[in-house]
Amino acid sequence: WRGRPGSCGILNRGFARLACESCGHSRLVAFSCRGRGFCPSCLGRRMAQTSMDLFENVLPAAVPLRQWVLTLPHALRARLAFDGPLLGAVGRIFVDTVLSWYRRRMEATGVPGGQSGAVTVTQRVSSDLRANPHFHAIFLDGVFVPGKAGEPPTFHPLPHLSTTGVADVLQLARARILRFLSRRGVVEVSDDAITVQGDLQGRDPVLASLAAASVSGRGPAGPARRKPMLVSLPGRPRVQISFPLCVNDLGFGLHAATTAGALDTRARQAL
Repeated sequence: WRGRPGSCGILNRGFARLACESCGHSRLVAFSCRGRGFCPSCLGRRMAQTSMDLFENVLPAAVPLRQWVLTLPHALRARLAFDGPLLGAVGRIFVDTVLSWYRRRMEATGVPGGQSGAVTVTQRVSSDLRANPHFHAIFLDGVFVPGKAGEPPTFHPLPHLSTTGVADVLQLARARILRFLSRRGVVEVSDDAITVQGDLQGRDPVLASLAAASVSGRGPAGPARRKPMLVSLPGRPRVQISFPLCVNDLGFGLHAATTAGALDTRARQAL
């Protein structure tokens, strides 16, 4: 089979079923142009196509954008990396928290009833390939308010965002995520410490060992990096600032410093 343009890696264009003779577990592997590994050509094409589709058909024009990036504590990373539904639920809580904060912030400035939106991508590794599931979300940096009868909605951009505001969002998201995970029996939180329950150790000790090594960076995990200096937020000693609009709290991190102006086409495409 030789890949046709646009067919590489798509199951309905052809696939093989691989099965384990011992346990019977099977998996579908889509035909690709070069083999079972990564295809830089196809992945690059899909990345460009997805980006342009978002830019041209999904994200509204002439609206400022802001990227919010949420990282998770090391204690949670291995657990969430091997539980897709649980990771997805955490991502939805994060996005809902930011959207709710946008709505309340705009209501405080006299713009009630606003709605915003976001596109979220789950990234599963760091740049050095450590296991690090985290979320990159592009938000409309403001809200749309319904117009009068027959008029289109009006966009109101978010006023100046401060590091304190980012800290507020992070603390809300952290509390909601930990409360959700506690109800699911995944974690126990006491004295600002997170203990993961029912991890991989009982199910697959070898996989648990590999996951722990990947999270911590032991073994071939790339060169060591200099860590940024952390400064405590005044009045909230547990919240630490690494850069403007970048905060950390109990292992959770939130970065909101990357933006693209409403009329900056190049920045919007890059974002």
